[in-house]
Amino acid sequence: PTFGQPAIEAWKQAAFVFGSYEVFEDTDLASSLPGLVAQAKDDLEASLFAVGSGSSAPKGIVTALVAASGTTKVSPTTGGTFTTASVADVYKPVAGLNPRHRGRSQWVANYAVYNIIRQMSASAAGSSFWANLGANVPEVLLGRPVYEASAMDSAMTTGSKVLIAGDFSNFVIFDRI
Repeated sequence: PTFGQPAIEAWKQAAFVFGSYEVFEDTDLASSLPGLVAQAKDDLEASLFAVGSGSSAPKGIVTALVAASGTTKVSPTTGGTFTTASVADVYKPVAGLNPRHRGRSQWVANYAVYNIIRQMSASAAGSSFWANLGANVPEVLLGRPVYEASAMDSAMTTGSKVLIAGDFSNFVIFDRI
């Protein structure tokens, strides 16, 4: 086989702050500014790493999976819906993974999707496959860690990508400031 080096592209983002001399003198903007810029950076990266187009910006995981051939994509039991009756659709992504990757798999979804999953039990107090141990112990779904991607679809329509289970050990994110 032929081996090559992975190509990881870097993209530049910038933040600009415009203000009058009076604004800088009469407010606490100078001490608030680093936090505001950091928050804007975090919000932008959260969106781009989930659904970024890959054109003049990072390619998000959802965009990469849609474009990739050879990846396992599972169809919902009832197309265009993800409701409390979609219990089987929670098992499908993990079952569709190659056994080699299943052990390291993690979940990524919008918080609204996790809320639907939490309601999948008769008591609506959490499903039998959702573990919420409390005391700063991370939640797990089917024994796998749960991560939120608020830029992912939160409502299911035909073609929506609402729930990802995968081994992200080779999904690289680097940051230079």
